[in-house]
Amino acid sequence: MKVDLAATQSLMSLTVQMNFIVKALFGLLAASLSDRIGRRPVLLFCLVLLSLASFCCACAGRIEWFFAARVLQGIGESVEPVLFAIVRDYFADPRERFGIVSVLQVVSICGMLVAPCAGGLLAELSGWRTSFFLLAVIWGLLAAYAWWTMVESCHEGESQSYLKDLSRILDPHLLCLLLTQSCIMGGCLTFNANSSYFTQVTLGGSVMMSAYVMLTFGACNSLGALVTKSCCTGSIFKVSKISLTLLLLAGVISILLEELFPSFLWGYLVGSFLQAAVMTMALISVNVLFFEPLADCAGVAASCEVFAKSVVPSLFSMACTHAMIHQGVRCFVNLQAAACVAAGLVFWLGYARSPPAWLVERDAKLLVEFPDAKDEGISDGASPVYAAAMKVLEALLDARANADTTKDDGASAAFIATQFGSPKALNLLLGASADPNRARQEDGVAPAYMAVQSSHSEELKMLLEVWGGPLWDHSFPQRPRLGALCLLGLLGAALPASVPPLWWRKGRPRKILGSRAEAELLCQLAVLLMPDVPIAEAFRDFPVEKSEEWGSSRLSPDLTAYGVLKATDAALFIEYDGYYRHVEPPGLARDMRKTSALLRFAPAGSLVVRIAHKERQWKDKSTQILVDCWFTDHEPSLFKAVNQVVTSLLEQSRRRLHPTLASRLESLEAEEGIDRDAGICAKEAELVGMSDRRRANLADFLCRGTHLTTSQVAKLIASSPQVLSLSIEANLKPTIEWIKGLGLSQSQVAKVVAIFPSVLSLSIEANLKPTVEWIKGLGLSQSQVAKAIATHPAVLGYSIEANLKPTIEWIKRLGLSQSQVAKLIATFPQVLGLSIEANLKPTVEWIKGLGLSRSQVAKMIARFPPVLGLSIEANLKPTVEWIKGLGLSRSQVVKMIVRFPPVLGLSIDANLQPTVEWIKGLGLSRSQVAKMIASFPPMLGLSIDANLKPTVDWIKGLGLSRSQVARMIASFPPMLGLSIEANLKPTVDWIKGLGLSRSQVAKMLTSFPSVLGLSIEANLKPTVEWIKELGLSQSQVAKVIATSPAVLGYSIAANLMPTVEWVKGLGLSQSQVAKVIATSPAVLGYSIEANLKPTVDWMKGLGLSQSQVARVIAASPQVLGLSIEENLMPTVEWVKGLGLSQSQVAQVILRRPQVLGLSIEANLKPAVEWMKRLGMSQCQVGKLIAAFPPVFGLRIDTNLSAKHRLLQDFFPEAEAAQLLARSPRLWSYRYARLEHRLSVLKSHNDLSKLAGAMALALDAFSRRYPGQRSTSTDG
Repeated sequence: MKVDLAATQSLMSLTVQMNFIVKALFGLLAASLSDRIGRRPVLLFCLVLLSLASFCCACAGRIEWFFAARVLQGIGESVEPVLFAIVRDYFADPRERFGIVSVLQVVSICGMLVAPCAGGLLAELSGWRTSFFLLAVIWGLLAAYAWWTMVESCHEGESQSYLKDLSRILDPHLLCLLLTQSCIMGGCLTFNANSSYFTQVTLGGSVMMSAYVMLTFGACNSLGALVTKSCCTGSIFKVSKISLTLLLLAGVISILLEELFPSFLWGYLVGSFLQAAVMTMALISVNVLFFEPLADCAGVAASCEVFAKSVVPSLFSMACTHAMIHQGVRCFVNLQAAACVAAGLVFWLGYARSPPAWLVERDAKLLVEFPDAKDEGISDGASPVYAAAMKVLEALLDARANADTTKDDGASAAFIATQFGSPKALNLLLGASADPNRARQEDGVAPAYMAVQSSHSEELKMLLEVWGGPLWDHSFPQRPRLGALCLLGLLGAALPASVPPLWWRKGRPRKILGSRAEAELLCQLAVLLMPDVPIAEAFRDFPVEKSEEWGSSRLSPDLTAYGVLKATDAALFIEYDGYYRHVEPPGLARDMRKTSALLRFAPAGSLVVRIAHKERQWKDKSTQILVDCWFTDHEPSLFKAVNQVVTSLLEQSRRRLHPTLASRLESLEAEEGIDRDAGICAKEAELVGMSDRRRANLADFLCRGTHLTTSQVAKLIASSPQVLSLSIEANLKPTIEWIKGLGLSQSQVAKVVAIFPSVLSLSIEANLKPTVEWIKGLGLSQSQVAKAIATHPAVLGYSIEANLKPTIEWIKRLGLSQSQVAKLIATFPQVLGLSIEANLKPTVEWIKGLGLSRSQVAKMIARFPPVLGLSIEANLKPTVEWIKGLGLSRSQVVKMIVRFPPVLGLSIDANLQPTVEWIKGLGLSRSQVAKMIASFPPMLGLSIDANLKPTVDWIKGLGLSRSQVARMIASFPPMLGLSIEANLKPTVDWIKGLGLSRSQVAKMLTSFPSVLGLSIEANLKPTVEWIKELGLSQSQVAKVIATSPAVLGYSIAANLMPTVEWVKGLGLSQSQVAKVIATSPAVLGYSIEANLKPTVDWMKGLGLSQSQVARVIAASPQVLGLSIEENLMPTVEWVKGLGLSQSQVAQVILRRPQVLGLSIEANLKPAVEWMKRLGMSQCQVGKLIAAFPPVFGLRIDTNLSAKHRLLQDFFPEAEAAQLLARSPRLWSYRYARLEHRLSVLKSHNDLSKLAGAMALALDAFSRRYPGQRSTSTDG
């Protein structure tokens, strides 16, 4: 289901929890609405909606649609409070209602718990959608049935307002009951929503296993319902107190079990099933108490109750899910148990301690509703009426007695009575006896009254004992003597058992063991089997008679134990068959003969256990156990082997083991590490073949044959003394030559032998060859196999069936292909030695918990296999927390790990922290560093001295300041990973070769540092050549790159060519396009669809033709980079506001397209305001701009104002302004030319013809106004 909908486990849990929340929210509307329009229409609507929503769930193809359908289901399920309101309508008597609510509650809870089991079964058989289709049919049939058979149950009459009904429910006692139900359902819903995840993900169980767990939980709920129904013979209040007390105790027991047995599934399940057994009883009794005073607003009351039983528990369940994923299983279990404890405490402190008045009044009515009560055979007259009175006392147990009202001796009847009830209960008895007509012997009130009035506590005690048994009898039977006798009996039975059997006493301890590996494992097992017997005693030789099958007078089992099997005096023999000769035919035959000899020697019921590293086929009466190889003096691997022996022994021979031993072996998992005394004994044991001469020969061979040093040989023999028993000619030489034949060099062979000396004792045919061939079969080449063995020689000692195959299959299930698996092993062969359960699975689950998908985890492992060997607590968790501490969000951390998984293997103190501090020292802020790491995580793996410092110093050498370098790094952090010689220097030299100066290169790198990461051959050269082909000269290309270096990063095919072709399509020639690019190279980076097309279409909309648009772009290509909304439209609207028409604006843009790039506030407005200050009107300014749009491009201080002042020297001020308004082109002439011609015209007294004279060429002007020498500035 999760795979079909492409959803995570958290999202799938969220659909369940959101369903409950929606149901609760709409339940408030549905139930309260049923108080006003009736129960029947609301019920029918919800049933039809449930049918449709279930059908939508079945048809959903994505998690979003499934989520929406589940929300609709929640709306339909809001019918639940209507059902409780119907029950309240039909059954006013609390006892009858108790039974009906019991059925409803059991069906509701068991439905939630049994449904996953049925759904899991249907999912296994025909897919998960089948269950939703089935539900749609069921809901539809129920709707049809309700339509034909249901009658309206809601009382007729005018309903109160919703707020008034709600105010009645806000009574503190009723709120306390609601909160109690929230706590109860919180525990139930937490189990319901999370047990599948807990069982399948945390414990690795199957879907059916989780379904069976939930089914058992539902069975416990049903059992609680049966007990509830049988308990409903007295006060509902009493049942509530009993059930809530039991629930509180169940929560406390769950917490204790989790603290004492944190790693055991049974502890959690026992606690949960205890809670389930009393949840239903508590929920039903509290439900009945809650509805009792709310008969006339049952709908609103039911909606509030379902809201309390859904929303708060759902939120609590979400918190528990989050806690289990991020804080661990222990936190989740304790939260579930805490909900049960809270339910009990809330009920007792908020309700039971001081019950409401209506509860007392209701039970008091029982005293007057039994006029025909008959004595039920109780001799003291305690009739049902008195039993009812006692229930009143029971309902008020928590009321405190007022000692001041008692008699002096403090033992009056009133004081005693108030110890069992409240003053109200005492007044009830007194009031009942005040009526002589009611104080009859047979109704039991008179005896109660007499007990109170007579001041004799014994009489009251007698009456109380009739109802509930002795209440203050705290005496206990005298049993110390019985306990002492039992203890003596146990000691007496143990005395004979402490004497070893006769067969054991015939043997003698031996001092020499076969090998170091045998000593290490068997010494640990000796302590486990017989902790009170000295370790050395377990290694014994026994005298036997020679026979044809066993031709020796001595029988030497590797390890012997007595008193550990159920059979009387039976022996347990353990044989370690780790040596390779045990898998060869002669060795197998000898082992079978030895097994027969041991069983003939020992009493009936004895057991022979053989421990090996590889499965063997034989036919004898021994039990075979397979274990992994372990390393000498390596506690974790040895402890793992011991655990494997214990687990297999319990699985295969549990029925034959003594219960004491079985319990001791089961508790091994909770132990930490190996036994120290056994380890010392193994190290001090004398081994076979440890003679000085043999040691010298072996040392000489290893020094000559493998080039090991003397110290290395000594260390090898000390760690693996079993090599002393190996033959140089038969074992060592062939093994060394075979390893060399794999392709390892002499030094690599020496390294293999030094690191993993046990390889010398492995059989070439039985171990080494099969292992190497199997690894080759994964897809590794000969050289890769040699490299893997040189890197991790211990791989040669792994069992193919027990280690290699399971590990590879597990890795493949993560989603890695065969080639990826081969690459993984070639890169990180150590993975083959990691435990799936202890290392691989927890690591992968932890990584998934960060938010990585299954495919991302597979990709990450394929890229960085050593991550599987990292410790979660020592490496992964601290590294991720440290990265988060830099300011990266959870999603950024996930993205970073996916992009650069080796970061998880870096040391915080040696790598990460120094690198970050060094980068900060460049002047980057904390947020900039976080952003850099998120965008380029490999930066954390760079060496400060070998990469970072040289790169930064080289960049500074280009002429960049410290702040510029910091900006470059913040903008393009991958530059820190580029090689100076291979990338940076060639790139910069090539750019300089284009004609850029040193300062231009520095400026270019500051604005576009990404250029350093571009390839000269693949990016830079082709781009520059392509630009040249457009018609740009070398200097123009250099200018383009200096002005807009980002053009070097554009793709020719995807960006440059389409842009140029599109611009040509507007009507520009090749030379015009070249000019456009030379003038505004940034146009090459504009998007055709997002920038160019919209801008051109907008200009056409102003009234410009295609050719006019082309002229505009050719004259001012910068206009293509302007924003229509922020630049173009505001500028045009502002120009129109001066009085220009649409066509005039189009002509302004055509004649002076640069106006579109001018700032309104900085250019346009100041120019217009200045002209208005000259005396020009708004209309004149508009005409001036329409006639001479270039006026907007002229500066006021150096052009407009200066030339105006010049005209004022020859014209009056007003006339000068009008002259400019009529002839604005005067502003376009150079100041010297204007000044010269003004002087000439003045001398000829012809200033009125200034505008026409300024337009004349120099020769024409000289001919028309002769006698004036022209100056070099005119023309």
